[in-house]
Amino acid sequence: MSPTDNDIRNAQAAAELLRGLSSATVHESQGARGALPSEITMRTRPGVTLCAPVMTVLTPAGDNLAIHRAIYQTPPGWALVVATSGSREYGYFGDIMTTAASAHGVAGLVIDGGIRDLSQIYGADSPIFSARVSIRGTTKHGGGRIAQPVVLGEVVVHPGDIASGDLDGVVIVEPVAAPQVAVAARARKDKERRFTEELRQGKITLQLYGWTERREK
Repeated sequence: MSPTDNDIRNAQAAAELLRGLSSATVHESQGARGALPSEITMRTRPGVTLCAPVMTVLTPAGDNLAIHRAIYQTPPGWALVVATSGSREYGYFGDIMTTAASAHGVAGLVIDGGIRDLSQIYGADSPIFSARVSIRGTTKHGGGRIAQPVVLGEVVVHPGDIASGDLDGVVIVEPVAAPQVAVAARARKDKERRFTEELRQGKITLQLYGWTERREK
């Protein structure tokens, strides 16, 4: 089911609360939940980050027609999260699709399979995260599902969830949880900033965290 206008507004407002926060901080601030598999890594240049609601896609193995269709069902400013039915050794997304997605206002891509045309994708303005880089082409027979829950690793991703991603990886946040996560994340960020300053002034991590050294008996 395509998101309603109200769904779009609510999801975009939730994403805005998390903007500017690192994926690691967001992950820790929601109880260390929502991290996608670590093999899903940034393929675009450093400095390009992701914080956007997502449209979900499930592709049949080795087929990317559902992704083509999903590009045009994705609200502008949203990203794509794609599950590849466990068949990761294909280049599901390349330079042409990157251009098409950008032209339609898609904010980025997260896929648990492969991409290709990496030399062109590296310079893209929108972030692209993938588990593989693969030259193997895909078929266009169709099938799959769009705008339904998908599973990446241990995380169930729903349409309208928020993806926060950077060089450390990608974490998924439910829109309803975003206000609480944002408050906790900003508090954590402020605390880490204070710790950094105190470390520069000569304190040690054992002091700052209240740890004591173990003594061998």
